[in-house]
Amino acid sequence: MIREKYYCGLDLGAQKIKAGILKVKDATQMELVGIYEQKTAGFCDGAVSDLGELSDCVHATVHTLLQKTNLKLKEVQLGVGSELIEVRGGGTTIPLVDRTNKIITQRDIKKVNDQARLLSLKMDEEILHDLPQQYMVDEVNKALNPGGLYGRKLGVQSLMILTNANRIRNIVRAVHQAGYEVPNVFFTSYAACEVALDGTERAQGRILIDIGAKATSVLLFQDNILRRLKKIEIGGDAFTRRIAEQLSLP
Repeated sequence: MIREKYYCGLDLGAQKIKAGILKVKDATQMELVGIYEQKTAGFCDGAVSDLGELSDCVHATVHTLLQKTNLKLKEVQLGVGSELIEVRGGGTTIPLVDRTNKIITQRDIKKVNDQARLLSLKMDEEILHDLPQQYMVDEVNKALNPGGLYGRKLGVQSLMILTNANRIRNIVRAVHQAGYEVPNVFFTSYAACEVALDGTERAQGRILIDIGAKATSVLLFQDNILRRLKKIEIGGDAFTRRIAEQLSLP
């Protein structure tokens, strides 16, 4: 019998902090057990403004959800919004052999991906998601998966979602201070695509628009790959204010 696993996700937004628990049997059997949200405190303009306040806010949110679901968990999967991320393209080419062709292996693919990350990353940044767009074999053959092909050179073009390392460390510290571990950090809009869009939809081509309180993310998928990511510095708060102004409402 396959044992069920429970995962707690924490979404830190500009206005609301949300926690949700997922019960997972396998990749096709998942159930949302519960969700709880409250107003964000100690976090402003994409950074920790008061470590103690944010820590108390995280603890209250997760603890309340665990009480409601009668579960005991010590780890939370942390999601951050578009105000904390940057998007950058990167790429590089590496030689595979000196004189003769060779069959490209997974080790070669990992090596060129690692090199592209190293060249694109600044000192104060860390990568949340590294998304190869395409590989080039000998600068003439485009491939989504070059494994098993012959070649002398292997190149890659990638789309990278990055964040300021110290901003993330401060948020993670607040979660630790609240009594929980953080095994993974995700960009919430990209993680949402895993739920909102299945593999067939992402392969055919889809656009997902995630409207937050302060900013909006637009993600374009094609061939099951995130091809474009655009941040727009207008969110739900701006829409609400404009509606209130036009209708003369408080």
